[in-house]
Amino acid sequence: MRLRATAALLSFVGAMACSEGDADSSGGMDGVGGSVSTGGMQSSSNTTGMGATGTGGEGAGLEGGANLGGSGNHGNEPEGFQPLCHMSADQFPAYDVPAETWTEMPGWIGSWWNAYPYADGIGDPNFLYLMDDPTTPVNGPKVLRTAWNAGYAVPGTAPALFGCWDSPAPTQYSKVYLSWWQKLDGPTFQTHCVLTKWGFLGSGRSADEPASEIVFAMPADGTTKCDAASYTQLNTHLRMGLVTQGLDDNGWRADAVEGPPQLTVGVWHHIEILLETNEALPACPEAGPIGCLHDGADGKATFWVDGQLVFAPTGIPFRNERYQNKFFYWQWQPVFGGLGGSGPTQENYAKFSDIYLSGLP
Repeated sequence: MRLRATAALLSFVGAMACSEGDADSSGGMDGVGGSVSTGGMQSSSNTTGMGATGTGGEGAGLEGGANLGGSGNHGNEPEGFQPLCHMSADQFPAYDVPAETWTEMPGWIGSWWNAYPYADGIGDPNFLYLMDDPTTPVNGPKVLRTAWNAGYAVPGTAPALFGCWDSPAPTQYSKVYLSWWQKLDGPTFQTHCVLTKWGFLGSGRSADEPASEIVFAMPADGTTKCDAASYTQLNTHLRMGLVTQGLDDNGWRADAVEGPPQLTVGVWHHIEILLETNEALPACPEAGPIGCLHDGADGKATFWVDGQLVFAPTGIPFRNERYQNKFFYWQWQPVFGGLGGSGPTQENYAKFSDIYLSGLP
């Protein structure tokens, strides 16, 4: 059975709250199947902001460059991890008819599905499509491009939804490594003042229960103000961040606020994330997220951008004593923002290549 957004999720997000003194950013984060008010979120103090220093050594973001190849381009992947998924963006993820169908794509690793958009079996060209980009650093020239079109994208919606795992009967993993290349086409990229989600990784609850989410975020750089009318920001730089929602009554959040912004609009960046589930399970005396706690959790995450360590939050509640599932699927679903606002007022685009996941049971 496909798990999709009805499961407990770890979620990557695009951009977060306005800077201090801007319009109120306490509106809810509305995910598919669940929501959390940012007013109730608690920022974790257990966060390491690495600025521009750390491990790796790929250097600054690339406007163009040599083709680095796929499997050799995951420099912070731990030894012994098993490949789960790998796509090179040389073809469109197959749209599944009927629903609940997983597809093995030629040349890719893992089982894939594509829920929408759909037009003539190849995806809606207005929202998700393949194109040539000779500047892509890996596996070019084909890249996958997502569009948030002015007048269409509204808070709480996404222009694309596809995903993968090792098989339709998913193995649970205690550690997961995720790597991809992306370029936000610019000169500016417009985000919701609360956040724009980047994708989801299932954890905690099962597919048959209301969603809970862990959200990977790219907060704005804080130099631009939130527009009160549209509840959006125009950004030239963004940061990384991590949010959980739906596993407890307050949520958990940490943003990479130390050092310079890690992402530049108009530049190719390599993003790597290592997640380690919590072995210490917070108490959850009542069914549902209300009453569940996150105190005492020992989950970890490590973020690298262009090979540089930028963010290493700890104490993350990926699961609790009631909802104990480890990581069990990934999906790309770039939801624009949370609640409030009218959506983007300009055309916004993001390009992707070499999406890769591996894990350790």
